Amino acid sequence: MLNRSDGVPELRTFQNLPMWQALLIKIAILIWKIIFKLGKFHEPMVEHEGEDFPKKGLEKSMGRTLFLEKNSDGIQSDRLVLMLGWLQGSRKHLKKYAEYYLDHRFDALIVPLPWYDPLWPELGAKMSTKNIAEFLAGNVQYENILVHAFSGGAYTWGEVRITMKQNQSKFASVEKRIVGQIFDSITPMDMDIVTVRFPKALLPHNPTLQLVLEKYLRFHLTALSDHTTRHYNQSFQDLQDIKSIKTPILVFASRDDHISSSKNVQDYISHWLESGIS
Repeated sequence: MLNRSDGVPELRTFQNLPMWQALLIKIAILIWKIIFKLGKFHEPMVEHEGEDFPKKGLEKSMGRTLFLEKNSDGIQSDRLVLMLGWLQGSRKHLKKYAEYYLDHRFDALIVPLPWYDPLWPELGAKMSTKNIAEFLAGNVQYENILVHAFSGGAYTWGEVRITMKQNQSKFASVEKRIVGQIFDSITPMDMDIVTVRFPKALLPHNPTLQLVLEKYLRFHLTALSDHTTRHYNQSFQDLQDIKSIKTPILVFASRDDHISSSKNVQDYISHWLESGIS
């Protein structure tokens, strides 16, 4: 599918579709653009003038989806944990996991994954991951970067890596400073997981709304595949071919995970081992 620079498909993209279907897709695209415009979900990173940073207990907000936490000792640190959240995981919940690192003199860049980011990556996840890459490149004092991704956070990390690959001269130093990667489950954004497992996880006590959401998501991923599944596939393909970052990888998986299966995780582990990553 050919796109204009503003992310809206060209009219000729729909010439082989029935008129009603083309109109429905255009309306869906317009609605999503309006949602992001009105919501202002991804504002540019901002610096807080007058703040004495770094300082013990200080948190710095950069837009609505990036939050920098200072280590518990309040010292100037060369360690950073990039904490990439699971779908709908709140900043409050992620901060609890970050406390372990904060107590070990890591600063923490906390990145939640709100529902809208993966549903429209061009205006959602990709805007967030651009900010992440810019932060990592611009803060060279962090000589030791640890990536800790929870579930859908693996998708976010794949998008970050794609962003860095697109401008290697700018971001090459970032990969050299990464010392390890932790994946606390891996959730590939495929049709089954997004359309069936997500509704059950988000609406566990409402089968009717689960069905409604499942029907919409099937339309969303099928009709708008160039804006959704194409990005999912690119992200997870990049994650699979992660050998450019030659660091140890630690992976957790659970047979009781309601979204990601342990088999999905094992597939990634097997591929990495075959590629010489341990």
